[in-house]
Amino acid sequence: MQTDVEAVTAAFGYHLRKLAEHGFVAQASGQGADGRERWWKVVSEAGWGFRDSDFADTPEGAAAVGAVTRGIFDTRVAQYRSYLDQKAAWGKAWSDASFSSEWLLDLTPAELAEMSDELEELARRWRDRGKAAKAAGDTDDREHVSVHLYGFPFRP
Repeated sequence: MQTDVEAVTAAFGYHLRKLAEHGFVAQASGQGADGRERWWKVVSEAGWGFRDSDFADTPEGAAAVGAVTRGIFDTRVAQYRSYLDQKAAWGKAWSDASFSSEWLLDLTPAELAEMSDELEELARRWRDRGKAAKAAGDTDDREHVSVHLYGFPFRP
């Protein structure tokens, strides 16, 4: 009999293999501690996304989406905590330029979706600008920058 964890793990593996079939992810070599672990990496830095509803038609799909989004969030939190722990080492220019913002808005689902599209367009424009500058040799004081924005409903 399969346990709940084994069922979720199997479903998760199935969905990762499906993502790999479509070129979104690939197995990362040399990452696993033993032969049972499989590590994956994103194939393209162009960005990707999905909607929960794309996978919500089965309990396994919903569980996989939950596991993936929680894993992504945990990684983002760890990344930001690492920055906060090392903030002084980055110097005044970087610490003054970095930001953490929160806005509480009253929106409809359609407005939130529109805002998401606008933010994605803005991020892509800045990503392309940085890539072009790097390709032109402009690498002085250029660092990887992580920007995390979340938009979700809540009831106070």
